Amino acid sequence: MRGRRVQLTQGRETLLLLALMFLFAIWSDAFGAPRRQEAAPRQAPSGSAEGTERRLTEIYRVGPEDVLEITLANDPELPREYRISSSGHIFFPYLGSVAVAGKTTAEIERELHQLLQNGYFENPELTVAVKEYRSHYVYLLGDVGAVGPMILTRERVPLIEILARAGVRPTARRVTLTRWQDGRPTTVVVDLTTPEKYTTLVAPGDILEVQSPREYVFITGEVRTPQAIEYVPGLTLSQAIIHAGGPSEFAKRSRVQIKRRRADGRVEVFQANLDKIIRGQAPDVELHPNDTVYVPRRFW
Repeated sequence: MRGRRVQLTQGRETLLLLALMFLFAIWSDAFGAPRRQEAAPRQAPSGSAEGTERRLTEIYRVGPEDVLEITLANDPELPREYRISSSGHIFFPYLGSVAVAGKTTAEIERELHQLLQNGYFENPELTVAVKEYRSHYVYLLGDVGAVGPMILTRERVPLIEILARAGVRPTARRVTLTRWQDGRPTTVVVDLTTPEKYTTLVAPGDILEVQSPREYVFITGEVRTPQAIEYVPGLTLSQAIIHAGGPSEFAKRSRVQIKRRRADGRVEVFQANLDKIIRGQAPDVELHPNDTVYVPRRFW
């Protein structure tokens, strides 16, 4: 019976992961990497805030610490890599310091073309691309495989893409997104059980905390500190009782009861001999979320 429950649980987690991968594939197609025509993204209805946000999923504006790869066909001996300084500039031969932060690669390319055409080359042939993305990132906390900063390659990225890259755990149910605007934090809670919420757009500098509902195991009866213990996978009977301070001097350790509610609502009761478990004569019992452990009292 326990094996069947484990299989059902694993099946639900697998379905959730497959659904997440499917949604990510759809959004990857809709919001791909920045295109070459990033300086002129698709038009949206005038005055549409949603349209403005959507256009930001198609572009990347470079910033400090990004590394540009610039190729000038007219002078192939020039260096090709240029790191953007903290002030937002690069030092380019012929031109000296050039401000590039906040611009797309297409905009930088046009500007360099105009500057080089003014007294250096009649027809400059150059290309500009981002070689290393470093200036845009979000910070991830909570129930994800990759806690910490995550680099972004666009001005806005759908939440589904962030979660897929971070390795969100199947138990995750919501994301708290914090964004600083005008010196003040604003917080939005995204319900992950609602698929349409996965389209929420994430911006550089956002802080995302992925959260799972807390589950507990309840320790009652003849223990020194009866209490609810937060469940973690792999929690065993002996660990839970030790966490509750251990059995009292009146505990009947050979008849510990574990009550577990099944999916159909019925309650199963198991018995375990704590003395034998401690002596290594019986296997420890792995607990499930919402189990109730009752240590009875002995009367002799």
